Amino acid sequence: RDTLEWESLVDNVGEAAKKRLQQTNDQL
Repeated sequence: RDTLEWESLVDNVGEAAKKRLQQTNDQL
């Protein structure tokens, strides 16, 4: 299994979660 690919996937998920959190905060 390719660790680098997995790490980049985790990074993408983390970024998406951050953006989602930011949008939620903006709506409050």
